[in-house]
Amino acid sequence: MKQRTEHSVGEVFRRFGQAYEATHGLQKEQRKTLQDIAMCRTAYLGGHKEICCKCGNERPVYNSCGNTNCPMCQGIRRRRWLKDRLDELLPVSYFHSIFTLPHDLNPIARFNQREIYNLLFRTAADTLLYLSQKYHDATPAIIATLHTWGQDLCLHPHVHILVTSGGMKKDGTWKAGRNDYLFDVFEASEEFKKRFLRKLKNLNKHKKLVNAQGFPEIYKIIEEKPWVVNIQKPFSGAEVVVEYLSRYVYRSAIANGRITAVENSFISFDIKDYKDLDEKGIPRHKDIRMKPQEFIRRFMQHVLPKGFRRSRFYGLFAGAQRTTSKEYCKILFAELLKEFTGSERFKEDAWQPKVCDCCGYSDFKRGQDIQNERPPPILFHYQGRRLHA
Repeated sequence: MKQRTEHSVGEVFRRFGQAYEATHGLQKEQRKTLQDIAMCRTAYLGGHKEICCKCGNERPVYNSCGNTNCPMCQGIRRRRWLKDRLDELLPVSYFHSIFTLPHDLNPIARFNQREIYNLLFRTAADTLLYLSQKYHDATPAIIATLHTWGQDLCLHPHVHILVTSGGMKKDGTWKAGRNDYLFDVFEASEEFKKRFLRKLKNLNKHKKLVNAQGFPEIYKIIEEKPWVVNIQKPFSGAEVVVEYLSRYVYRSAIANGRITAVENSFISFDIKDYKDLDEKGIPRHKDIRMKPQEFIRRFMQHVLPKGFRRSRFYGLFAGAQRTTSKEYCKILFAELLKEFTGSERFKEDAWQPKVCDCCGYSDFKRGQDIQNERPPPILFHYQGRRLHA
């Protein structure tokens, strides 16, 4: 993979966001995201100076925006989420499953994010819960995380699910499943498709969907085509899947390190081409270019409605029974948990102290405050309520 660069999504927004905002319709949350990321870690938000306790070197530390779509924020929350999920892992077999919506549904999903993505979460989880009851007569533990993007930032809604093989029976005993097989993917695909289409049709019937004029044609297309569900055993353990999911629980679409160039005429960033594999079967890394306006448009379609949860829990650790189930599992697996070190593997992911650029010392004291610069990098042109980007 190529070396990390100094470019960022914030740089793109500061340079091209004003022109984009003036010519494109934006939802309230998209508008807020555009401004927040443009100002993040810059003098526009103010901050303070840090003074090295050894050599006295000063450097500015600017405030962060705190937006859940910002690739520079939420690091502490991400690490806390990762630690909590690793601590919840049970000493049993896990499987990584991916439930993907057909791309033909994108025109409806784009205008009905909350309804479609809630439905994706619920039907994917219900499919696994149903199959687990059918074959194991037990309730599994499920962690589900929504991703709405592909490598090129196009709309590609899918949900990653980490699910236990087997589960808790009604009598409180654990029914272990196989280590090498969970469920038949074709049966899971058909069950997922059946449940999703039934509830999608019900949403349209009760007029819960907006901008769905082409619903009959789209419904017919997705009804006739096969749906994709992938279920596989994690190659390096369940903790690696949890670490992967944690990267995007508090971040959206693209990391700053993938952006390789920001020019007036184009933005380029690194992608994995899953259609071009090397001799080891690993996707090759390539650069893709697009116009700045198109880059911002693609990023904005992954901004979710306010309050929408990207990560959810179902089955054994869901809802009101979550705390009770966790405590019961600690008792049930007490002996095995003594030897289970799932969280040890990612101790290096813990917070690392900053060091001084001059002497390498890691102890700082707070200096004087830095006042906010004005005006902000993007001045909005409010032109009434708009429904989409």
